[in-house]
Amino acid sequence: MSSLPRTVSVLLLLALGLLSTVAAMVELTPVLTLNPGESTRFTNASLGLSPTSTLSATGPALDHVSMTAMPGSLELACDAPFGWQVLESKDGDVLLRSGGRVPVDFVHDGEPGQNVFVFGSFNGWNRGANTLEELTPGHYSTRVALESGDYEYLFKVGDRELLDPSNPDSVSNGMGGFNSPLKVRAAQGSTIHVRRLGWRAVAEGRCVSFLCEGQGSAPRVSALHGNRRVEATAVSFVGDTLRVTIASSPRMGPDILRLALSGPGSASSLQTIWFDRDFVWEDGLVYALMPDRFRNGDPDNDRPVSHPELSERANWQGGDLAGILKCLQEGYFSNLGVNTLWIYPLNLAADGAWREFPEPHRMYTGYHGYWPVSDRKLEPRFGDEELFTQVVAEAHRRGIKVLLDFVSNHVHEDHPWVRQHPDWFSQLAL
Repeated sequence: MSSLPRTVSVLLLLALGLLSTVAAMVELTPVLTLNPGESTRFTNASLGLSPTSTLSATGPALDHVSMTAMPGSLELACDAPFGWQVLESKDGDVLLRSGGRVPVDFVHDGEPGQNVFVFGSFNGWNRGANTLEELTPGHYSTRVALESGDYEYLFKVGDRELLDPSNPDSVSNGMGGFNSPLKVRAAQGSTIHVRRLGWRAVAEGRCVSFLCEGQGSAPRVSALHGNRRVEATAVSFVGDTLRVTIASSPRMGPDILRLALSGPGSASSLQTIWFDRDFVWEDGLVYALMPDRFRNGDPDNDRPVSHPELSERANWQGGDLAGILKCLQEGYFSNLGVNTLWIYPLNLAADGAWREFPEPHRMYTGYHGYWPVSDRKLEPRFGDEELFTQVVAEAHRRGIKVLLDFVSNHVHEDHPWVRQHPDWFSQLAL
């Protein structure tokens, strides 16, 4: 099936069935978002349906979302949407979830006739992605729809990058500078937490269990097995445990279960379980950790740096591989539902304290792992190779993958390569 046009922006899980005369399998399209105040139209062609198919909207009404059926298309208009809705076509189902974004106004006052942009963690720090329009001489503004979360940003005025003068707060960018912080919270809504407990074989096929928290009373469960909607009769709650019974294999599409919950002003994230693949990296629940700041499992390898200008927070704290191993053995990660560990670099780090290049020229150690002086040796403050092997083996025994961060685009100035291959390096000081 052809993908939806890029101009379409509705968060959709397409579970479209096929006419009996068509043998090809329809895959789910990528997830897209419909923001407050936007509208979009789906045509039969964009949904992979025949021109004669009729699209219609059924199910409970969704506040702030209007749906209008037209010949060969279905139009949706959105104003501060929330929750899930099922749209049915003649040939299958479409699950719709609102984007839940909040409009945020960025305003800057300055000299007239300037090029003003806002950039930050919400747009990948792209300096040219969001332009502020000059509404009146010297008064610039733009509106960006953002999901709930914490962000950092700056203004770009001409060639200068500035903090937001109207924002009294600032946060360190970790490189000697500062950014303006921004907290975005939806006016309504809360999160339903869903954790997979596993599945077992039953007479009907499989019974998949989830632990749900914060769902309130009678949440709506939207689920797809393969590319078909799971009927309500196959879904049940026993206390906080949700049970979904599905066939051993889907009627059509990949052997995958997608599920989400919603209630009045609340929604869960999308849960995905693959049955025909051992592991899907894209669906991994990742726990990222900086070993030195995680857990100190072996105080004997602690070796903080002594320097009169070094802040305690910028020094080695003692976290190590032994601490990670103990948490694995105690089931800490498994109890969180984690199936992937992302461990920051373990390479031998530059010793001593080093002064940062930009102001205010504070002293730091290499506790973070991003100042490697060897591409193969392990930092002894973390442990040795034998201990690292134990960590990986214990993680794998518990079904947890391990991602090891690796610095591939820079080294510390004490790295032997700097002396051996000076032509590899530029004069840019970071």
